[in-house]
Amino acid sequence: MGGMNSLYLETGAEIAGLDALVTQHFGPLAVKGPSSARYQSFSGWFVKNYAGFGATLAAFSAQVPCDVVLFAYQSTVDAFAFFRCRGGTVVRALVFGCGDAEGEWELAEGAPEEWELPMMFSEAELTGLLEYAESDAERELLRARWETLALEAGDFSPRPPDPHGLAAYLEFPDYG
Repeated sequence: MGGMNSLYLETGAEIAGLDALVTQHFGPLAVKGPSSARYQSFSGWFVKNYAGFGATLAAFSAQVPCDVVLFAYQSTVDAFAFFRCRGGTVVRALVFGCGDAEGEWELAEGAPEEWELPMMFSEAELTGLLEYAESDAERELLRARWETLALEAGDFSPRPPDPHGLAAYLEFPDYG
């Protein structure tokens, strides 16, 4: 069991005035966390509505010269959120089970990321889902979803990625 809510800036360089920008957009509880050659991280704030959080992240990303990634999960309820913003635009937004819709995708916008194929759309996952599908129509829908890596709000599958595996795959600093 566990959870986290972290903001990662994909830059190895220091950004002037970054702490003030983070406080401006995310509040005084956001504190600087571990950094690496690839990322600077912040954590400590609380998000009430992940599905509506993209605008805040996009506005922040317009003010920094790098990708901004929000990664959040709560393992006790299988809640998961991932946002990537760049230059004031939400590039990818995924929210699963964070609001009233437990156990389903609440938000899926933007192009799939490289990590989604190995982390969510594996052949083993598809095989298991096909085995328990209740109709040929459901099997066809699953196969089509796997071919296109398509997610839509209201979908129950695929499940979110293992958060520890995703953090390691994306090389987040001092994740644990």
